[in-house]
Amino acid sequence: MCGEGCLLMSYPLLGRECPLDNGSAVTQPVHKEWPETKPEEGARRGNFDLAILAPDTLCTASLEQFRKGYIETPIVVEMGLDYGLAHLAQDAEKLLNSGVRRGYLVHFTRLGHDNRVEEYIRSLTTDGRVMVAYASVGPQGVRLKQLDDPAISS
Repeated sequence: MCGEGCLLMSYPLLGRECPLDNGSAVTQPVHKEWPETKPEEGARRGNFDLAILAPDTLCTASLEQFRKGYIETPIVVEMGLDYGLAHLAQDAEKLLNSGVRRGYLVHFTRLGHDNRVEEYIRSLTTDGRVMVAYASVGPQGVRLKQLDDPAISS
């Protein structure tokens, strides 16, 4: 896995190998398309775009727990490019439903800003359970919100 994962795995803690089942297999803490912690009501479990598993938890997991994705995911990143409000809300619901301790949404669009999307982002960031990075580039100009920004700016 390269791209977003390679930079993360360059940190010793995240790039280390974790043995599973007393060393019968090994893995690392950074994973793409990791199963959601909890399925949504009446639905199958979807996948998180990028998950970082706690190395201490991962290194004590069984091979079966790993294969079935039954390891808690403390850090999750959901990403979207050129999606609207429905996709953003679905990504946020995955994070909130699964009780992720550190959930991050990255929402980029080249379709121009949408007031409904921006209002939804504001509502998500008020309780601190989900951090949002947002960039909108379109005919109306550029609108941005970095993870630590309290508001969206032009």
